[in-house]
Amino acid sequence: MDTESRRQQEFLAGAGDLLSVFLGGRRRSRSLSGAASRRSQTVRTQERLRSAREKLSGKEADLDDLEDDLAEDLMGITDRWNEAALDIATIEIGLEKTDIALDEMALVWVPTD
Repeated sequence: MDTESRRQQEFLAGAGDLLSVFLGGRRRSRSLSGAASRRSQTVRTQERLRSAREKLSGKEADLDDLEDDLAEDLMGITDRWNEAALDIATIEIGLEKTDIALDEMALVWVPTD
């Protein structure tokens, strides 16, 4: 239940409790303690919401820091590989019959059915 709906529920229940207190009866003390209980529940809900928002803010800041670190690392990697790409030299290798050597020969039999 969110904070706003809890406030509305507290208000309506409190109005009903206040009416029952003025009209009298044995429910007076129970009505007032119920209102106090609902009020403390609303306060706890608001506190949990505030705490969750603070945690979210902290996590978002951590995520921003991680993204900055990652971007910096990626730029470094990209720069390093771009420099390496500039140092590539092309050489021509000619193929001749004497460039091929056969070290071992094997026959493999694979049944087809």
